[in-house]
Amino acid sequence: MKESRPCNLRTPPKGEQSYQGGVLSRFFQNYGLQPDDPFNVMFGP
Repeated sequence: MKESRPCNLRTPPKGEQSYQGGVLSRFFQNYGLQPDDPFNVMFGP
């Protein structure tokens, strides 16, 4: 088993959190998605 090491994480600034929340909200609204609806995610060109 691998040894656990402590990790320090910082939360994004409030402005960034607000922006990202808006992006996600628009995505769900644009595609008519509701909570718990399945959808596929692709990364890359």
